[in-house]
Amino acid sequence: MFISRSYVFLLGFLSLFVSNTIWAQQTQTVDSTVILSVREQVIAISDIWYKDVTLAQQKADSLLAYVQKHKFDKGMAQAYSAYGSLYQIKGDYGSAIAYLQKSLKYSEKIGHKLFLAYTQLNIGGTLFANGNYQEAKTYFLKALPYFRENQKPKDIFQCLNGLGMINARLNAPRDSVHLFFDEALSIAEKDLGNTKKARSLNGKAFDDIRRGYRLPRAKGWLEQSLILLEDSEEAHSILNRSFTLVNLAEVELALGNGQQALEYITEAERLYTQTNNGFSAEIKECYETRVKILEYLGRFKESSLAYKKLVKVNAKLHAQKEQWQLNRSRVEMETEEREREIQNLTQKAEIQELRLRQQRLGFMVLGFLVVLVLLIVGFLYLRYKQKQRQALVELKLSKTKEKLRMEQDLRQSELKAIRSQLKPHFIYNALNSIQEYILTNEKTIAGRYIGKFAMLMRIFLNHSQLKTVLIDEEMEALDLYLILEKLRLGDSFRYEIEKDYKVSGSFEIPSLLLQPYVENAIKHGLMHKSGDKYLSVHIDKKENGVVCVVEDNGIGRKQSMTNNQRRNAIHRSFATQATQKRLELINADSDQLIQEEIIDLYDGENRAQGTRVVITITDAA
Repeated sequence: MFISRSYVFLLGFLSLFVSNTIWAQQTQTVDSTVILSVREQVIAISDIWYKDVTLAQQKADSLLAYVQKHKFDKGMAQAYSAYGSLYQIKGDYGSAIAYLQKSLKYSEKIGHKLFLAYTQLNIGGTLFANGNYQEAKTYFLKALPYFRENQKPKDIFQCLNGLGMINARLNAPRDSVHLFFDEALSIAEKDLGNTKKARSLNGKAFDDIRRGYRLPRAKGWLEQSLILLEDSEEAHSILNRSFTLVNLAEVELALGNGQQALEYITEAERLYTQTNNGFSAEIKECYETRVKILEYLGRFKESSLAYKKLVKVNAKLHAQKEQWQLNRSRVEMETEEREREIQNLTQKAEIQELRLRQQRLGFMVLGFLVVLVLLIVGFLYLRYKQKQRQALVELKLSKTKEKLRMEQDLRQSELKAIRSQLKPHFIYNALNSIQEYILTNEKTIAGRYIGKFAMLMRIFLNHSQLKTVLIDEEMEALDLYLILEKLRLGDSFRYEIEKDYKVSGSFEIPSLLLQPYVENAIKHGLMHKSGDKYLSVHIDKKENGVVCVVEDNGIGRKQSMTNNQRRNAIHRSFATQATQKRLELINADSDQLIQEEIIDLYDGENRAQGTRVVITITDAA
């Protein structure tokens, strides 16, 4: 959820190690003794940079001078990468970024994609630690395709989690944030350990807390993260745990649990102090949260002290960031100046050599130019023809895309129209049930009915604005609706709503999907039956989805059709029409496939025993 110093150091070591390993296997135009010497110097630097940074930098200076002398571009990339790692260890991220960008320049020149990706990832992590989120995002996005191509799950995770956290801090749309976190979580669960899984859960919770979105669920993610991290004593795991506690404090404060929030934030501050991370962006957020909690609890004196600490941290962070930026600019200028000097010396030697060669190559150059002109003319002609063909293909593609977009817009419009028609139809049926008790002056029952109706309307109005709802929320609405129907039908009516324990309550289905089937079962099956009336709704788990079964012991469809014909079939159920049309539109433009099967139930003597409706909801692969 954030980029710790230990993680940034690890990236530096990894990029240097990769360059030293894989480049040694490639064919070089430089003398083999130079290549071997560079490898040995890089190993010597990486062996001592944590023990003696000063000596490591002296060796890095020698390495840079050596590769410049031999005009060894691969060695230049390795030398600048070593400088970047050394300045990361020193905590000078500004200088580190400048040197890593120089390494990146030579990596691009050489064209080794994997080392290029590690350097980009290293720069992105360093920029993130420095608070340059937009620039860091650019480097993460550049590195990600190479790691996917080479199937590097750990590095893919770092890119995805970093991108998720950057989008969260830049207040990007929620979908664009959780897209990265969800994929990172999937990779962590499959290939990586608990710490990585905890980081993704924390990232998802961090974003939802900032938005005030489903805070209880965010709290659950954070509590799960704490469990995953509790056995690890590594520095970055402790920082992850600290960040989790800060987020938990924010959730508890938002839920009105001020004292619990204070306990979380106190523990987070202790852990940050333990890891010597006293002036990081994370401790700043820790102090900001503490100030809010103490103000909420009315402990204004302590709040004032916490605010003073916050001001001090802000000042140090601001000064530190300015110094990093100055160092970055200084290093860029120094390295550019150094390279210009080397380039000038090289150019002088090349000019002298060129003058000697020009005397021998005059006629060859003239002949070459003639051939070149002919090639250019041919190339331009071929390019012109290619552009004509490409323009024609793009025109056809544009027309096809426009046609598909118009068809999708039409389906969405039809679906919205159907959902808007369901609202007055559903309210009419409910109010029609209340009318009887008001007319018969049964105040107690009418009062209970109105109270239930008000609760149902709140849920309905909320669901009618949503494309999908959680399956537990749909069951809650059905239960409330059936309570109202039972008050109307009396003790002869029984119902049952059950969900298999394997079915996740967070599984999402289209809003108001099951209610029309329940309504039809009562209106056309049970309403006209004497004696015991029974309706059941069962939800079971299936591969990639769920199966919802609505079953009644009513008069059956055949008898219901006969009754309708007897009344001249003046009224045809709107819910049945709307549901059929809605299923067609959802299946045409959704990530879910919904199938409906209606089964007539008979006993051994072929007498109607009711109707069973099976709705299968499957997530698209």
